[in-house]
Parts: sequence; C-alpha cells; structure tokens
Amino acid sequence: WMVNCVGFYNRKFFVLFLGWTVVATLDFVLAMLFKGNFKVQNILVAPDGRITVIKFMAVIIDTALCIAVFGFFLFHCKLVYYNQTTIEDDASRFDMG
Repeated sequence: WMVNCVGFYNRKFFVLFLGWTVVATLDFVLAMLFKGNFKVQNILVAPDGRITVIKFMAVIIDTALCIAVFGFFLFHCKLVYYNQTTIEDDASRFDMG
C-alpha cells in the first residue's frame, strides 16, 4: 500500500490535512513558547517551582512533528505544482523497460 495512497482523487484532502496539521502543531508550539515568555526554562518549571517534564517533552515532540510534517507538506506542494501524484513521482526513478 506504500507509494500509491495519494492519487488525483484524494490528494486535495491529503494536502489540506497536512497543511492543517502543520498549522495546529505550530499553534501549540507558539502558544507554549508565548506562555513561557519564549524561555525554555519557563516551560520546564511550573509557577510553583515544580519541574514539569511532561509539558517540556510535549513541546519537544510536537516541534519534531511540526518539522517533519512541514517537510512532507512541502514535498506534496511540489507534486501539486507539477501536477503529479506520488505514483508518478516514484515511477520516474525506475527503468520501465
């Protein structure tokens, strides 16, 4: 099922899904940084002095997800620009003869 899940009929929905995923993850990261006055130590330490490792790890994991999905989103935007699907993009790498 790899390489053929995004075709002409469902690529609009897939690209929109990737775009909104990037927006949602970026919104979470910026909200957490804004809440902590853009200092990592304010995200790591709660107002009462406790260390909140779970919140810090959530920001790290969400940032990694945002970067990964953004690269995937750019790749699919390139495919939309050239009017190709993932099937056609992958087929050009192999000799069909």
